[in-house]
Order: sequence, then structure tokens, then C-alpha cells
Amino acid sequence: MTKSQATLLPLEDQLQIQLFCRGAAKLNRPELLESLVEIYTAMKIREHHYRKLLRHKWGIEGDPQIKKSAKTLVLIAGVPGAGKTTLAETIGALDCETFVVAADNFFYDDFGYHFDSAKLGEAHQWCQDQVLFALSVEAPLVLVHNTFSTKAEIEPYIKLAEQYEYRLVSLVVENLHGGETRHGVPIEKIELFKKNLKERFQP
Repeated sequence: MTKSQATLLPLEDQLQIQLFCRGAAKLNRPELLESLVEIYTAMKIREHHYRKLLRHKWGIEGDPQIKKSAKTLVLIAGVPGAGKTTLAETIGALDCETFVVAADNFFYDDFGYHFDSAKLGEAHQWCQDQVLFALSVEAPLVLVHNTFSTKAEIEPYIKLAEQYEYRLVSLVVENLHGGETRHGVPIEKIELFKKNLKERFQP
């Protein structure tokens, strides 16, 4: 029953269940894996119903006219620590049909964050695959929060937006508040991101 209900969850919750499954599989305890996934999925279903209840109570269920508007893919760019994730998650929390993803999600499971620079290419391909899935099922709003410091990083998403007839919006978070990266990105790497972003907007 839980698995069939899970298919009715928002895409973001389905993605979190996938990430949990990948992390749980690392435990090498096959006899526990199915039970863990069932429990976690049931938890996500309850969380989803609770969010719906709160939105109804607070009167923020969403404007039907907005839902009828053009499907939109939003690319949120900025250096590490600028606030990309905070912005994306804040917008995503307003509507359960919004799909939020980043290449950084590839390195997360329910047991922590495990960054591996050797897998960056794999992480970005995974991110593109998640967006492809979201567009193919016509998620009304898709938010991708990566650094997007070069045109090469953006091009695959431009092609996806064209292929699936999505309106494309690009936002840059400037980090005027002086936020710091959550993952200890070296300052020299952040400076390189800043340089690349600046060059992106030069004619």
C-alpha cells in the first residue's frame, strides 16, 4: 500500500525516497532494507498530508490561475554560500507540485553529505536526468540551484527547456548578505566561481 501511495507524492518527496534507498542500501543488511524504506516512505506520506493541511489552514493552497500559466524552468545561479538552496527551498515549500533539485543532492543521503570531486561530472549528469524526468511529467515549476558559473553548465538545461516547451528563467543570487558556504568550499574556488560568473555576463 505504501509504495502505491508514494507514486502520488510530489516529485521532490519521491526524489528524497530515492536518495534514502540509495543510502540504506549501503548498510549491507538486505533483511532490513525493505522495512526501512517502507517506514521512511510512510513518514514522507504523513509529512505530505500535514503540509497540505497547513496550506489549507493558512489559505496558501495556490492560485489556480498561476497553475494554468506556462510551465517554467528556473535556473538559480550563484557562488557557494550565496543562498541558492535557501531561495529554492523557500519557493518550493509554497507548492507541493514544485520540483527542486541541485547537483549537490547527488552527494546526500539520509546518513550525511559525502562530496567527491571525482564524481562531479556524474553529479551534474544526474541532476540533468532529474530535470528531464520533471519536465517529462510536466511539473509546473522546476527549480535548479547550481553555481551555473559557465555557459557550458547552462546549455543542457536550455536544450531541455526548448525540447519540452518550458519557459526558461535565469536568476543570480548575489550574496549581498555575506553568507558562507555550508560545505567548506575553499576561498580560491569561490573566487573562481565569481570570476566565471562575471565573465558569463560580459558581451
